[in-house]
Amino acid sequence: MECARDNGDLVSARKGVADLEVTLRGRSAHAGIEPERGVNALLAAARLTVDLDQLNGRWPGVTVNVGLLEAGGRPNVVADHARMLVDLRAWHTPPWEPGEGGRRLTELAAKVGAGLGVPVSHTATGGCADANLLAEAGAAVLDGLGPIGGADHSPHEWLDLDSVVPRVALLAGLIDLVGAADRP
Repeated sequence: MECARDNGDLVSARKGVADLEVTLRGRSAHAGIEPERGVNALLAAARLTVDLDQLNGRWPGVTVNVGLLEAGGRPNVVADHARMLVDLRAWHTPPWEPGEGGRRLTELAAKVGAGLGVPVSHTATGGCADANLLAEAGAAVLDGLGPIGGADHSPHEWLDLDSVVPRVALLAGLIDLVGAADRP
């Protein structure tokens, strides 16, 4: 269960993601004796990284990030290979788009939150999660029901410990309310 956003919002939609692996092939050569005989895959990957980064903001909601770039093997050899891992996200590639079931879950969470004195709001986020797969399969989805936190995947990632108990109570109340509809 993912954390709520740093302002406490639940997550009611997410971007779709495509993880791409790009392999570039060059030709090795001695970097000091005959570098002109080489084709530098590292240099090509560096240029491609800059080009990909410039796609950010070109279309609404589209983000591109080269998260890993590996190349070459020795400093005195023109790199004959490079490998890039690219994260591509958009609102209209198999994303988790808001739907009626998710809206209903959000309304129910707000109802439970009101009873507990826990404010409930929601947002769409650029993050991707297993929830995308559930939403694509037609399930009603609501995420971010965990404790409040922020700065995800960074050295400064944090969690508001005071939000743990209220968020567990919110989740338990939501499970009880949704489950009550299935009880005789």
